[in-house]
Amino acid sequence: MIKFGKMRYNLLNGDKVWFAGEKFDHCNNCEQCLPKCPEHLPIPDLLAEAHKMFIDKPRKRLWDGKR
Repeated sequence: MIKFGKMRYNLLNGDKVWFAGEKFDHCNNCEQCLPKCPEHLPIPDLLAEAHKMFIDKPRKRLWDGKR
């Protein structure tokens, strides 16, 4: 699943066409997410750990979404 996670993570670019979301580098560690988590998880720390695991060279889609 690491290979699949890297592929998906490196498709994130904030355009919300295919894969909505941003990479961890958009997190400013404001911690507003912490009180919203019902499991009381350290979300910024988990995002940083996932980023280190998945970051790779940017991937290109086979189709760019433009018509």
